[in-house]
Amino acid sequence: MKSNELAQLCVGCGVLAQCRRLLEVGVNAPGLAQVRAWLDAGDVAYDAATLVEPLAYRAKELRDVWGSNSKISIVEAAVTESGDSIEMFNSDQGSFTAEIKYDDAPTVAYRHFAPTQKIVVPAVRMASIDDGKADLVAIDVEGAEMTVLAGMVSRPKILTVETHCLGRFGMHPRIDDILKWMDGNRYKLVGIFEADMAWMRRD
Repeated sequence: MKSNELAQLCVGCGVLAQCRRLLEVGVNAPGLAQVRAWLDAGDVAYDAATLVEPLAYRAKELRDVWGSNSKISIVEAAVTESGDSIEMFNSDQGSFTAEIKYDDAPTVAYRHFAPTQKIVVPAVRMASIDDGKADLVAIDVEGAEMTVLAGMVSRPKILTVETHCLGRFGMHPRIDDILKWMDGNRYKLVGIFEADMAWMRRD
């Protein structure tokens, strides 16, 4: 989802002012950050932001742009169940961890691309980077969505997950699990975009 689309969604849902603490897992490049609209608007637009990215060169780009801002934490790691370092199949935006069943990784399942280059990246458990206070969480983790959701401490007002629901690649292999988690945690669908779906928590 483009950053301006996410901000407009929050405006349309009447919750923009409530989205002050931001958490994005799987950022990739600075220009692709879903929370960029808040960061570009300056400190008045948010209270804190955590950006999580496992690829070293992409994390460096994030630090080059936002590393000097004390309100922004940049975590160079993948989110896994164990929190230990892990192998990752590297295909830049389509990279996925070796915890994922290979055929369930979106890169393989619907992009019909089989990366073979493996790298080792640091990893963290979701609970170690989520203090339970996030108002907005954006997730783009190429098959590890359920790992992130299951480990999430916060129950943010707005939650987005990349599912490629309207994209040319086809629906996410674990969409049923994602929808079940959303329903069980009182989230209602409020937006469908080319690559992402967005939910708002019911009061």
